[in-house]
Amino acid sequence: MTKYGSRWTQEEVEYLIEKAGSMSLEAIAKRLKRPFASTVAKADELGVANGKMLSHKFTLNQFSKMVGVAASTVCSWTEMGLEYEIKKFRTTFEFKMIDIRDFYTWGEQHQDILDTRKFKLNDFGNEPEWLKNKRRADRDRPPNYTKLWAKEEEAQLISYHESGLRKEAIAELLGRSISGIQRKMDRLKIQGLLPIDPKGEFYTQTEIQKIIQLRRDGMTFSQIGKKICRSKSSVWHKYRELQERGLVI
Repeated sequence: MTKYGSRWTQEEVEYLIEKAGSMSLEAIAKRLKRPFASTVAKADELGVANGKMLSHKFTLNQFSKMVGVAASTVCSWTEMGLEYEIKKFRTTFEFKMIDIRDFYTWGEQHQDILDTRKFKLNDFGNEPEWLKNKRRADRDRPPNYTKLWAKEEEAQLISYHESGLRKEAIAELLGRSISGIQRKMDRLKIQGLLPIDPKGEFYTQTEIQKIIQLRRDGMTFSQIGKKICRSKSSVWHKYRELQERGLVI
């Protein structure tokens, strides 16, 4: 049944924006069960009557499909500094828009969290050199690079670590990256399943004050660790120690 006179929903607007470059407006109108004239008018209002809104800008949902991750993951990237703009249509619709050029700038500094094997090859146009190199490197990644950790794997890691194996050897045995092994070891230390290495755990008064202030500012332990060149696990344990001593609430 064709919809006459009813308000456009946000889902319908997103569908129109996403499909305008690859489907005819007539086909979109049929899919949405909207009058053709109404669909043309809405496309003109949104600026997509002749294709995509801008060749280098995409809605958050469009962009998440391009990079092969959930929209919530892209949202977390924006919290890590990926720039975006809010696009408003009248007062009803509001979208986060990602500029591919901003992603290129941000992505170069955050290559360790990107898996380009999930990227759609034809959506990125003229890629910068770092992205081309990243694609080549990702093809050679360990087979379990993005696989969730099973309890059996965690037990193996703990056993290998206790036997004195280095991270490089553990990574090879488990088919993981060295950085992935380090991150998992940090989490296991936080959970109390691995001992904290005593080496390098002395904190200066300046570092302690920074930890307290940055936590008050809302930073995560991971972000604080990067600021003061410490691991997330080490910062977490130091903060807990400060809490136990009554120095922070």
